[in-house]
Amino acid sequence: MGMIPDRKKNFNKILLAGAFLFALTQLITGPVMGIPVPDPSSKASFWWTACGLALGGVAGSLVLPYGMPALGENV
Repeated sequence: MGMIPDRKKNFNKILLAGAFLFALTQLITGPVMGIPVPDPSSKASFWWTACGLALGGVAGSLVLPYGMPALGENV
């Protein structure tokens, strides 16, 4: 994303995509009401958690660098 000039980026869409992806990863990794918690001893639950944390890192990298300038403009 650093190779794309700032004037061609749509920061609102980047932030929205990051926030949506982060919310999705919270559904994958954490216990949520209405979604059964898998057996912790199974390998499948380990991989769901690992993939959810990896996607959460990607989502955080979309939100943080583009959200900080927006905070500076609103102060």
